[in-house]
Formats: sequence, C-alpha cells, structure tokens
Amino acid sequence: NAYLDPKKCITRLNRDLRFAKDKTPYKTDYYIVLNKNGKNSPAAFYYLHIEPDNCFVGGGVYNPLPDQLKKIRQEIDYAFDEWTTIIKDKTFMKTFPSGINNSGVLTRTPKEFDEKSPASEFLKMKGFYTMEKLTDKEITSADTFDKINFCFKTTKPLVDFLNRAIEND
Repeated sequence: NAYLDPKKCITRLNRDLRFAKDKTPYKTDYYIVLNKNGKNSPAAFYYLHIEPDNCFVGGGVYNPLPDQLKKIRQEIDYAFDEWTTIIKDKTFMKTFPSGINNSGVLTRTPKEFDEKSPASEFLKMKGFYTMEKLTDKEITSADTFDKINFCFKTTKPLVDFLNRAIEND
C-alpha cells in the first residue's frame, strides 16, 4: 500500500531516557509490520524482526481474534486444495522449511469441523505465519533487501489467502 504511515508500521526502539534513572532500553528488538493498516491491524501481515542473534522475516497472522480465527479456519476447510497448493509449493517449502508456524494448537479439532477432515491438522492451529531466520551477517549484507523481498513474495499467497478469509463476511 503506497499510503502506509511509517509510524503505524515500525516499533519504537527506545523510550525517552533523558530524565530516567533506569537507562535500560525499552526494547532490544525492532520490527516492521507491513499490512493494510499497520502493526495494530487485524489483517495478515509481512514482518521483519531485527534483534541481535534473533532476526527473521515472514508473514501471516500470529494471534488472530476469535472471530478472525473462525473465519480463517472456515476458509482453510472450504478451500483446502488452495491452502495445500500454497503451503506445498516448492519455493514456499524451500524458503520456509518449518512450513506454517502457529501460536498454539488445540488438542482437538474445533467442534464445528469434521475431525476426519484432511484440513484437521490446520484447523487446530491458533495462528498461521511463516518465519525465515536471518543471521546477523545476512541482515547486514548487501543483498539483504533482495532476500527480504523474496521472502515477502513467497509469503504473499498465504497473506492473500488469510486476508480473504478475514475480510469474508
């Protein structure tokens, strides 16, 4: 989106320390969230996290609200062939070897879905996102932006799928 406000997409690295006795940093990490309305938006996102020895890039939905989670699960169940095409794509699998990460998993398939559904494994998830680790050397290399851009492009079908689900009424 050409009209994203950088203030809505980037976290503050530090608080005002001028008059504070405690000079410890507010945060030791810095991240950028790109989506329709910035870091506080419920929409699926592209994400870049920068922190010493813990840099990564990816996208998706980390911890959706209950109504959004229900919509995402319904879309996965309804369009499971499309979902499978996205996550089994060779480039996707090579770029994100850990596949779809989640922010928690239910022990059982939600009651509104068939336990024997081929989508059952994904219907139990509470989040749906990709993550590619970057070393400190990679994040400071000349081709960093190419790698980040490639990861974002590879994640785009997932982000589009999730946003379609979230926006579906």
